[in-house]
Amino acid sequence: MADDVIKLIMERNELNDFLSVPAPDVLHKNAFWHNKDGKPIDYNIYHPKYGYPGFETTTKDHVIASFNPVTVYQDARTGKYIHCRYYLQMLCTADGKNFTNKVGEKVIMVDYLQTHLKRLAEDEQDFKLIYQREFVSKKLTDTPDIRTNFCKELINHIHELIGLHEKRSSYKEGRDIKILALANRFIDYIKPLPSQQTETKSEQPKAPVIALFCNLVNESKLIEKGETESVENYCKRICESYKFFFTDRIRQGFFNSNNKENIKKIKEIILPKIDEAGSKKINEYLNRNEPPKQKLYA
Repeated sequence: MADDVIKLIMERNELNDFLSVPAPDVLHKNAFWHNKDGKPIDYNIYHPKYGYPGFETTTKDHVIASFNPVTVYQDARTGKYIHCRYYLQMLCTADGKNFTNKVGEKVIMVDYLQTHLKRLAEDEQDFKLIYQREFVSKKLTDTPDIRTNFCKELINHIHELIGLHEKRSSYKEGRDIKILALANRFIDYIKPLPSQQTETKSEQPKAPVIALFCNLVNESKLIEKGETESVENYCKRICESYKFFFTDRIRQGFFNSNNKENIKKIKEIILPKIDEAGSKKINEYLNRNEPPKQKLYA
């Protein structure tokens, strides 16, 4: 029975998933509790008598922890908010100054960067990203005939997802009018594409330029590569964030595309089109790492 409910919900949401695009990373300040060595702890505030985990904060804001608190209540005496796994106030006592783990060691709060987020498409730029994502995933030859037939099949697929959503929901329960309207907007976006000029990969910079851009995004600490994250996955993540379509040549060029010509193209083609803060950070990194000009002597 439970499996049937889960399947129903998943099928109902397939249309939402299809019409989603990458969303910006979100930085959660003071999200996790770690020990003095910077390692996550299984228990947060540890009650010396009962041993049950909990912690306190000065606000009621949601905090990501190594467990999901069942209750959050405000201590009338201190005014602080107590987050506890169990609904037993006595088990979540803390002195408000010294936060310790179960063996009495002090713990600290650390930030958490939430990545690989999704949001629903909003405009034609997002529709274009979905369209290219699907086309690239099929590994098709880029010709006008292929594009025309691909558009037909893509529209058929969306109609199937719409039908699945309607079958697994009703007007009174679960039917998302907003997502159905968005799906029809996407169909209207696709229909005229075959008669327009064929979109090609030449619309975006060459792979070595994008590869260097991915490298600069990491080196400038704009979006850092995870310690265990592969180059391929990192490049895919950056391409998703900046709406480039990924190819394996981007992965191959991640470490060996740094030359004056590619830097020039990044400054002229890519940086003017991204957000101002990101463009500024990469420019500052390039300026700091630019080799000194050689002096000319008579």
